[in-house]
Amino acid sequence: MASEPGYRHRQIRRHAGQLVRLARRALGRPWYRRRLSEAAAKDLGEAVGAVRAVVRDRRATDKLHAALDRLETLFDRHLGFMKYSVYVEYAGQIGLAVLAAFVLRESVVEAFKIPSGSMLPTLEVGDHIFVNKLEYGVRVPFTSWLPVRYAAPHRGDVVVFEAPHASGDAFIKRIVAVEGDLVRVDRAGALWINERKVRRCLLGTGLAPERDEPQSRKVEYDFFLERLGDVVFEIRQRNDRSLGGLGGGEMPGRGVTASFPAGCCW
Repeated sequence: MASEPGYRHRQIRRHAGQLVRLARRALGRPWYRRRLSEAAAKDLGEAVGAVRAVVRDRRATDKLHAALDRLETLFDRHLGFMKYSVYVEYAGQIGLAVLAAFVLRESVVEAFKIPSGSMLPTLEVGDHIFVNKLEYGVRVPFTSWLPVRYAAPHRGDVVVFEAPHASGDAFIKRIVAVEGDLVRVDRAGALWINERKVRRCLLGTGLAPERDEPQSRKVEYDFFLERLGDVVFEIRQRNDRSLGGLGGGEMPGRGVTASFPAGCCW
């Protein structure tokens, strides 16, 4: 083995380690051991010991081929039945891992990609988000049943929910009203909840793509800060006036971090 490349030497040692582990498993587990005769078990034990000794002794690497060949011959002769068992065991482990991933996805956290610009400028097209599915309660995996509820959606939350129709699509929206609220939008585009106008202040007017594609023609939008209870966020509203109305210029694409504009009273 001294003349072999380093990567080949490492592959052989790795293969030897895997074969030793399988043989020791067969000798140590009753449901495998009872299928071996005493003579076969003795031969396998000696072959395993020889391979382990060579692997531990870096100076005896030239003897590894002979020791490994003997172990492989005995393995194929006496432990051929383990191949199916090993495949089944690995398949079971992989299946459990996949099931655990599905359970986590269904009940704990799930990743979504924003498909459209309906939540601009808070969420942009192509953004990736993680949804906490334990926010309002504990749901039984693969069902819509929440046996444990400890919170309820409130105004300002950004939620993901299944489309009302059977398309399989997911909607990502902000909650502006809860059960029992009366909601309307006036002609100016302002939101009213229970006959009270939601407070907002104008940040300015800017140009943004009309559709989700960045290359689509730009139109004028009004940008506002809107307040729902303790939550303040930025919204945009299509401006139907002619260009050059309230200021112009490019507005930032995400939430505002600067102080509120002068005259914006809450």
